[in-house]
Amino acid sequence: MQYTQQEFLNIINKYNNADRKDVKLNLIMVFKRKEIKNKQIIEETEYTSYKVNSWFALSSPNIPTFEDALMLAVRYEFDIQDLIK
Repeated sequence: MQYTQQEFLNIINKYNNADRKDVKLNLIMVFKRKEIKNKQIIEETEYTSYKVNSWFALSSPNIPTFEDALMLAVRYEFDIQDLIK
């Protein structure tokens, strides 16, 4: 995906202002659709198990920072905007 600088700024703003529950549910759906488990993310990235598991646990309010979300989008080939629909 190619974005202009203005579009990219708009995406950052949308992500940072999105409802955390929506981002978390979208994140779960994207990775479920791609059949990627937490363990795979932990093994293939520098993220700790605590951090990754907190992103996917419904009981936790934690979501990836925009930078982390963008890294996941690039590495696992999905559009960052899938997290903020």
